[in-house]
Parts: sequence; structure tokens; C-alpha cells
Amino acid sequence: MDEAQEILINSLENSGISLPAGVFKIKDLTETALVSICSQSLRQIDNSLLFPTSLPDSMAERFKICSEISSAVKKLGYRGDMSFNQFLYPSEEDSYKLVRFLVDKLSEISEGGKEADLNEPVASLVVEPRVKEEVRESSSTVSDEVIINDPLDASLPLQRNNEPAIASLSKSESLESNAEDAGYEKEGEIMENSSEIIKAAADSPPQVNDSTTKLKQKLASLQASSSRLKSSIKELRSQETMLQKEVAEKTSESHLLEVDNELLKWAIRMTSDEQHPLDFHIEDLTRQLESRRQSLLQLEAQCDAVEKSFSEKKRSLEESRSMQNPEVLEKLHKVHEIEPETEAIRSEIKKREEELSRLTVELKSQPKGASRKSYIQRITEITKNSRKQDADIERILKETRELQLESNSIQDRLHRTFTVVDETVFRDAKKDPVRRQAYLLLTSIHESFDLLSQKILATDRARRAVTEQEAKLAKMASNSLNMYKLQADLEAIRRENEFLEQQQPLRDA
Repeated sequence: MDEAQEILINSLENSGISLPAGVFKIKDLTETALVSICSQSLRQIDNSLLFPTSLPDSMAERFKICSEISSAVKKLGYRGDMSFNQFLYPSEEDSYKLVRFLVDKLSEISEGGKEADLNEPVASLVVEPRVKEEVRESSSTVSDEVIINDPLDASLPLQRNNEPAIASLSKSESLESNAEDAGYEKEGEIMENSSEIIKAAADSPPQVNDSTTKLKQKLASLQASSSRLKSSIKELRSQETMLQKEVAEKTSESHLLEVDNELLKWAIRMTSDEQHPLDFHIEDLTRQLESRRQSLLQLEAQCDAVEKSFSEKKRSLEESRSMQNPEVLEKLHKVHEIEPETEAIRSEIKKREEELSRLTVELKSQPKGASRKSYIQRITEITKNSRKQDADIERILKETRELQLESNSIQDRLHRTFTVVDETVFRDAKKDPVRRQAYLLLTSIHESFDLLSQKILATDRARRAVTEQEAKLAKMASNSLNMYKLQADLEAIRRENEFLEQQQPLRDA
């Protein structure tokens, strides 16, 4: 029973009902907690049902609120007895039935809204790629138009804006650019030499045809060497990128090792420091973390500001370049209209991710209950026990019917035997006074046995009635009202009535 109550309480929490502190089972529910749970549940079931989540001090208001809540619960289809006293003076059995009814209703509501909750992320997943595709197509079209119209003028402001970024290139990028320039210069020299050779061959007289063929062969060999140089340059570039990746990985590993080393040094200093307690070091670490968090927030704000300024400059540049083409301007307007929607979708995704992480942490922090297998085993055991009890009941009923038939047959034989004996003794009693006296004694004994059997049956019926009444009394005792609380509520009502009677003449005046 306790586990069933805990399951109901957990179901309420999973449905979004906030429980008061200290409520873990149904028997922990007070009148205020029960009213709060019912008010929140009714609000989730029907938004038009708005009730306060706490009881006021006035007894009249308490009776009114509890009566309204009980009538609302009754309208939802509650089959048991429902009145204000079940909220003001709750019993464990009534509270269990009420909470179970509310959990059933909340589960029906959640199952009804599950399809809408599932369709919403699906729609967002369908809409978001479409929006991204439109943005990508529009932006690509705009950029193509800008480059086609005036490539030099469009690239100059971007170069001016990117001067700090260009100045902060890494050594690997500079080496790569130098290698590319060297390869291109080598190839340019080869092509220049080949063009000069071709011109010289064209200007030469006919008697130097042999030298021309030799020059052509040299040109072919130079072109082959140029292609080999290109392939070697590509291989060197790929090797360079691989080396850069390895260097980056090693750098990150070394950074992590340095961080671990610093943490170990800090832990050693903390353990070896006898002047300050452990709490001092924890507070120091907390302050450092807070300062780093604040610095990260400031950097994030600065990055957002810089990104916003760059985006504004980009937008103004695109608008200034697209004024010459109305189609590009229209596409830009569409892009600007879609951008708020994409930002809203990104913020919603971020909010959902934060909520998912929070729920994951809460799920991990919750105590692990019994597994599904244990519940299945218990249900199987209960089913086996119920089947065994059904078999026992069938056997007892069969034996009872057999005993009843046997008792009826014995009673019939006794009645027949008694009738025969009675007639025989009665005939003999007419002839002899002693036999007459024996007959009278036999008749009185028979009547006494009849009375005794009737009293035994009456006693058995009375015992069963007493057992039923004791069960009813035990149930009433468990559901009995607290007389002290009733007396206190009655005194509060009297005081409120006296106060109202005192206020009435003042109002009339």
C-alpha cells in the first residue's frame, strides 16, 4: 500500500503538480496540501477551473472553497461521496481515492496532448531546413549578384574590415601561402620560357626545323616536370595539413596536461597548507570560478557586439550594392524577414536543450525505484494467489453444498424416524401410564432440542452481525473526525459570526 501511495505521489510530480514540502505518501497530506493538489490538477484538466492553492484564515471562505472544489471534482465524474468535509477533515482512504481519480484524469489529458507535443518538434524540424535552404539560396544569389556587378569594389571594404584578421594569420598559413607562391612562380617561369621558345621557333628560318622539334620536346618535358611539381606540391600540402592537425592535437593534449598539472599542484598546496582550512581553499576556488565566468560572459557580450556590428556593416553594404538590382533587393528583404524567424527557432532550440539538460540532471538525481521486473513478479504472484484463492473458494463452496445436502438428508431421516417412533410410543402410551410419562418426556426433549438449534442459529447470525458491525466501526474509527479540530473550527465560526454581528450596526448607521 505504501508503494502504491508513493507511485501516486510520483505520478502527480511527473504531471507537473508541485507538492508541499514533506509530502511523500497519501497519509502525509494535510487539508492545505490536498486543496493545493486538487486546485493545480483541476487547473491542468480545465483552464477555466481556477481555485486558490491555499486555504484562507476565514472559516466561511474555507467552507466555500472546499465546497466549490468538491462540486468541480464531482462534475468531472468522481463516483464516490464528495463534500467539503473530505478536504477540511481528510481521511487516508478518501484522499487515496481522490488522488487516484485525479491521476487518472491527468494521464488522460497528457495522452490527449501527446500528439500535439510530438507534432510541434516535427513541424519545427520540417520548417527549419526549409528556412535555412531559402536563406542559403537567397544569400548565395545576393552574393553572386554583388560579385558580378562590381567585384573589385565589393571586395575592397571586406579587405579593409578584415585587416586585423589578416594580420593575425598563423605561421602555418604563411608557410602554405609561400609554398603556393613558390609553386606558381616556378610554373610561371616554365610557361614564360616555353612561350619564348615557341616565338623563337616561329621566327626562325626553315633550316632550323630540327632545332624546333627539339625545342618542342623540351617544352613537353618541361610541362611534364611542371605537372610533377604540381602533384608534389599537392602532396606536400596534404602532409602539411596532416602535420598541422597533429600539432593541434598535441597542443591540446599538452594544454590538458598543463591544466591537470596545475590542478595537482593546487591540490598538493591545499593539502600541505596547515594555516588555512579546507573551506578557505574551496571559497577561493569558487571566487576564481566566478571571476572566470564573469570574464567569459563579458567576452561573449563583446563578441556579440562585434558580430552585430559586422552583420550591420554587411547588411548596409549588401543593401547599397543591391540598390541597382530590384530583384536582389527583394531577395535581401526576404532574407531579413526570415532572419528573425531563424533566430527565434535557434533560441527555442537552445531553450529546449537547456530544459533537456535540466531534466536529465533531475532524472539522474531522482532515487531509483523498483524495476519493472519486480512489479511484473509481484503482479504474477498476486495473480497466482488470486487463482489459488478462487480454487479454495470453489472447493469450500462444493464441500458446503455437499454438507448441506447431507444435513438435509439426515434431517429427513430424523424426521421420518421421529414420526415412526412418535406414533409407536403414542400407541403404547395410551395403554400404560408409565409409557405415557416417557412419551411426554420424549416430546419435551425434542422441543428442547428444537429450541436449542434455533438459539444456536440465532447466535451464529448475531455473531456474524457483530463481526460486520465491528468492521464498520473500525472503518468509521479510521475515518472519524478529530473532535478537537471540529471544536476549534466551531469556535472560529462563532467568533466570526460575533464579529459580523458587531459590524452590522455600524454598516446600518
